[in-house]
Amino acid sequence: MTLTNYPMEFLCKKVELTMHLYKTLILLKTIIKLNKEMKNFMKFFLNFESQLCANVMRLFFYKEN
Repeated sequence: MTLTNYPMEFLCKKVELTMHLYKTLILLKTIIKLNKEMKNFMKFFLNFESQLCANVMRLFFYKEN
């Protein structure tokens, strides 16, 4: 079976669908990558926040004693 057996409209639809799927896959890949980066950032931020909180508490308790 060759390409000439298919109507042109059908081939165009196939190409459009393939491009749409390809774009969707790229978008999903980007979202997954961003999700991983966000998780790393949140780990860093929570660690930073807990360190900051610990330092503030130390200062507070040192001033009281």
